[in-house]
Amino acid sequence: MMNKQSAVKKLSSSSAKKNSGANANAKKNSGANASAKKNSSANANAKRNAAANQNDPFGGLAQGLFQLGQSMGQAFQAMAGAAGWHGADDIQTMKGLAGEYLWAENAFNPGKITFTFDAGAVGYKGKYKIVNLLGMEIEKGVFNTVPNNPAIGWASITLQPAGGANIRSFVVSGMMTGSDWKIVIMLLNKLDASGPVLPAFSAVRIGV
Repeated sequence: MMNKQSAVKKLSSSSAKKNSGANANAKKNSGANASAKKNSSANANAKRNAAANQNDPFGGLAQGLFQLGQSMGQAFQAMAGAAGWHGADDIQTMKGLAGEYLWAENAFNPGKITFTFDAGAVGYKGKYKIVNLLGMEIEKGVFNTVPNNPAIGWASITLQPAGGANIRSFVVSGMMTGSDWKIVIMLLNKLDASGPVLPAFSAVRIGV
């Protein structure tokens, strides 16, 4: 009797193992089928794209160029830094002021002004010279400039002519700069006891 029971148990155990193995194989086959379906879908998409490119031979090229343009645009944007227009509250530095500008302080008699920073004082002070459009010197002296900060409320340029002439200050209402803060154009307002005077005048870079 005991031998029969033992034999039955062995048969049951053997059947259970076989069923377990069958289930494992079934799971493997199911996973393989899922992978096959994914590969089939990917292949179908590839075929559709290939067919689309054959129907529109420039479609793939256009898409590639579009993606390249996006990548280049992002790169240029990252490189641009300070490039662009800066309003009165966004003038972080005046280090790009040095150079020659068309100077329209006197709208009826415009001239040219050259700013040159002193050594060790880039962005803050230096010497200037104003000439008329024929190149004849009108005025020269020293200048001071400051960027916008909360204590002042705006960026400014102050001219101190040689010989004791009146000191003049100008509010920088806005400016266009390159990526290195080199100024291309400025909008300036004369400053008197009551504040900035309207309208603004322009200073446009004409030299390097």
